[in-house]
Amino acid sequence: MAFIANSYVLFTVFDNPYIAMSFGLIWGLLILNLDRFIVTTIKKRECFKDEFIQAIPRILLAFILAIETSPIIAKLLSPKGEFDFNEVDAEMGIKNLSALKSYQSELQKKTVAKMNDMVYVDIKED
Repeated sequence: MAFIANSYVLFTVFDNPYIAMSFGLIWGLLILNLDRFIVTTIKKRECFKDEFIQAIPRILLAFILAIETSPIIAKLLSPKGEFDFNEVDAEMGIKNLSALKSYQSELQKKTVAKMNDMVYVDIKED
């Protein structure tokens, strides 16, 4: 899970599957070995409380990984455009640019019409 989550995050950042998968593999192996180390150091005890105290590092690791991967999983399971605010901004920018060009075109037409009227009035007076 750590490999998949980290690979996805790095792919969205670098847009290169080779970099994403290689660093994701390193991250996954790191988490796997850390968890394996924690599990092998836990010894069977007579009291549940002692076993629980030994399991606290593994529980903390699971909690940290859950916090790390939850936004990624939420993004994967969400509808496509929910987190894509850049696309919305680009569309709004295009609409604003189109409206601005339309306004400038109309203003230019009115200005040319006024200038033509003034020129023709001067010509008629001469």
